[in-house]
Amino acid sequence: LKVIALSVLVATSVHAKESEDMYFGLGAVQTKFGGAEVSSVTKSGITYNEVTEAYKKNNYKVTFGKRLNKNFAVEGSYTNYSSDEMSMSSLSAANGAALEAAMAALRDTAGFKSRIGLAGTTLTGTGTTNAKITSSATVSGRSLGLSGLYYFAPSDSFEPFVKLGVSAWNMKAESSAFQYDNAGILTPITGATGYSDKGSDTNVVYGVGVDGKINDTIKYRVAFERIRADGNIDNIGIGMLYSF
Repeated sequence: LKVIALSVLVATSVHAKESEDMYFGLGAVQTKFGGAEVSSVTKSGITYNEVTEAYKKNNYKVTFGKRLNKNFAVEGSYTNYSSDEMSMSSLSAANGAALEAAMAALRDTAGFKSRIGLAGTTLTGTGTTNAKITSSATVSGRSLGLSGLYYFAPSDSFEPFVKLGVSAWNMKAESSAFQYDNAGILTPITGATGYSDKGSDTNVVYGVGVDGKINDTIKYRVAFERIRADGNIDNIGIGMLYSF
């Protein structure tokens, strides 16, 4: 009986030690990607203007990981990218009729007008005031990451680390608020609907940070990471980690 009791005690102690190596985290990050840009192109009688701003929003991040030993850990993460308006664009021509004619010359006129809900609508007006269609685009998305962490100088109070892994992300740009201007005043286009474009990829993610001890089960983390996508996706933030 003593042997059995000792075995149970040892097994329980080992399980408790392993359980303490698991951790869950919740934090806030500031996400930034893209940049400010202004462009204007005239082709086939249409002038296309676009003003783009960088995405910069505060988002939340969830982390779940396992500490392998004092120097290494592996963790997965989920980051939500909330909606942010990134661009305002317009198509313009001399007047409504000219804009309609120019749109008719586009390679995919039916497809474009169908996307914005104007397949059965004809723009009119032959005045001298420029006619234009304007819209705005908002971007949102999410990412899932899997990384290895190396704690290069662990101590009782602070544990600085570097991380390397992969991140699978997806983004959606939704264009809406279509308006038509043929007399100097923007008004909503009756029947116009929005449309969306999606993009996704899997890229390398790397970063640096530090975990600070609050007590035996709770730590705080300050970290920066970069997803090496086209244009890079940067996250910097702070969070809390709970060991169990």
